[in-house]
Amino acid sequence: MCSGERSGRFGNVARVEYISPGQVGARLRADAADRGRNVQAAIREAAALGAEVIAREAPRDLGILAASIKVQGRETPEIRATAPHASIVELGSRPHTPPIGPLLEWARRHGLDEGIAYAIQQTIARVGTRPRHFIHGNLDKLRAILNEVMRRRNA
Repeated sequence: MCSGERSGRFGNVARVEYISPGQVGARLRADAADRGRNVQAAIREAAALGAEVIAREAPRDLGILAASIKVQGRETPEIRATAPHASIVELGSRPHTPPIGPLLEWARRHGLDEGIAYAIQQTIARVGTRPRHFIHGNLDKLRAILNEVMRRRNA
């Protein structure tokens, strides 16, 4: 069974290690376990990098949404946005009448007339809010990150 390559005086030279037939099964199981650990490490690394991408792409006002984007879980890591308004920003909303207080605060923070807050409230009541897809819109980037990490780690 070949267990690796090394560089020698004549270029890359394969190192051959002979094992008994009784050791083959154990060696294959150990190799599979190593590959499994390597894949898990690559997934954790890709999840951490992906969370950074999604946080950068998240719409910002106070930064609460971006700060809530974290990787949760070790065995099967998931990127989650835990801010209370994360799903509404991601998916949009049906028409509803939002409370005016937070809209007034938003208008003040941005130096806008309070009439804007009332106009936004009426618009949301009439048509809802549009989806921003800051997570789903980045799935291709997340796949590319995972592929790159797996390639680099040779997992």
